[in-house]
Amino acid sequence: MAEVYKAYQTNLDRFVAIKILHAFLADDPEFKSRFEKEARNIAKLRHANIVQVYDFENDTEHESYYMVMELVDGPTLKEVLAQLADDEKMMTVEEVVRIVRESASALSYAHNLNMIHRDVKPANLMLDSNNRVVLTDFGIAKIVTGVQFTASGGMVGTPAYMAPEQGLGEQGDERSDLYSLGVIFYQMLTGKLPYDGDTPLAVILKHLNEPVRSTREVRPDVPEALDRVVVKLMAKDPNDRYQTATELIADLDRFERGVLANGEGDIAIGVSVADVERDTLALPRPTTRRPTPANGTRLRDATNPPGLRSQPIGAATRPTTRPQRRGIPLWLWVLFSILVGLGVWAAIFPGGIGSQLLGGTATATEAPTTAVALIDGTATPANATVTPLSLTATETPVPPSATPQPPTRTPTTRPTNTPSPTATATRQPTVTYTPSITPTPTITPTATIDFQATRAQVELAQTVQAMTLEACTFDYAVESRVLRDANGDTISDNAIQTGRDFTMDITVRNTGTCAWEINSSLRYLSGEFFDSEQIILFDRRVGVADTYTIHFNGRAPGQNGDSTGYWRLLTSRDLVIGRDPLEITIRVFGA
Repeated sequence: MAEVYKAYQTNLDRFVAIKILHAFLADDPEFKSRFEKEARNIAKLRHANIVQVYDFENDTEHESYYMVMELVDGPTLKEVLAQLADDEKMMTVEEVVRIVRESASALSYAHNLNMIHRDVKPANLMLDSNNRVVLTDFGIAKIVTGVQFTASGGMVGTPAYMAPEQGLGEQGDERSDLYSLGVIFYQMLTGKLPYDGDTPLAVILKHLNEPVRSTREVRPDVPEALDRVVVKLMAKDPNDRYQTATELIADLDRFERGVLANGEGDIAIGVSVADVERDTLALPRPTTRRPTPANGTRLRDATNPPGLRSQPIGAATRPTTRPQRRGIPLWLWVLFSILVGLGVWAAIFPGGIGSQLLGGTATATEAPTTAVALIDGTATPANATVTPLSLTATETPVPPSATPQPPTRTPTTRPTNTPSPTATATRQPTVTYTPSITPTPTITPTATIDFQATRAQVELAQTVQAMTLEACTFDYAVESRVLRDANGDTISDNAIQTGRDFTMDITVRNTGTCAWEINSSLRYLSGEFFDSEQIILFDRRVGVADTYTIHFNGRAPGQNGDSTGYWRLLTSRDLVIGRDPLEITIRVFGA
């Protein structure tokens, strides 16, 4: 979406970062007003863990929009995780909890100001020279979400960290940010992403449908209580997650104090019952859920005002144990009494409600649900409705010789997802009424995912990415070449004896306008191959004006004279770097 430059602000004697949004984003006619509105909101954010925005403006001559920001001196969390993976190391649990808490603190502050990030990921979390966590790019997702996105139901976010509701094209709310933080939590603990796939669409579908794997399966030393925090953060249904970042921070604090429950009903040593009752993970879930509005914003009520420490869900209730009743249950006696009463009522008043229930037509309705959330790992769109139940009864005459029988009924305490109750009643003595009560609700807890819309969203994201890359210039310059023999000694005359191994350290500089991402490569094109590797991958990101040293290992061919091979520099997306290939030449002797 942008290029970032380091700049010196002379009047305040400080270095700053300037983020210049790509020009093609301004093609949206509403972009200017949206940029100014959201940039003002971003500039109001004042938090130690959110990057500070100093100024914003647009350059009318070049039709570019830019933001002047605090310069954070340090790597992104993405780079830190990549380095740990290369070193085959894992981040300590204490460090993971610290990073998550500081990130949650930033989200809590912004959410209370009704600011949603919508693209929380390791690349947007930085660690400065004091190891402070800094969340960047707040509001950028909303700035670039214009007419060209909403017209096609476009989604904004990164598939690997995207909440299920965002994968369905919804905007999401603060709980979507918490889901993304849960994915980062999982990745820091295990060194792996919870879901991976060959295409963005495949990853999105896994977020929608596949249950998250326990972190303890990948890393057994992860405390069970912390594993359950991750599971709660990554719940498919937003109502099953932490409802605010404040609740998450409270549980992290309890974990560090050692008072978070270790398992269902299991209390850590030295913890009182009152501590467990305040534990949002140790208590049963409430039986009712707050509705999720269709516009994606979460309703607030008097029990959860903005900026206050919210009461953990279910903390006001305490489960009680009742003695079990032996013999025939009370509810069965009550139901039997009701049925007998209806039979008597029907006999006395043939046209009354009793006869209607036993022999007429009955209807039952269920209030429509305005929003059905994700259930059992699958998704139901927010505009899904519940069709009222329709109960029908039919009368079937039988010969007068039918044996009188008392009315019977098979009770069902509540309808299930696939109900099939039937009720039979026989009236005296010539007609048998057999009502066939067949509820046919269309409650669909599993969503029919609109693959075409989701595919269109992915294609749109890829189109925007392609347009971004088109705005880049990829080029390089060779800074130096150092030839060494198999012993590591430098060879000054560039001459290698035939059949001998050698190493050439080629230092190249990024002279283009965009960075070379990790897994950019040097690939064989033509000429002498030198028995080398077909592809040499870059193990780190190379920023603009940065250098990178390629260690080219080869073997001298079997003929004397100059031998030359041609190799091509490519980005991680196979875009050519530089107009000319990289030439590798050595002088061979001794054949």
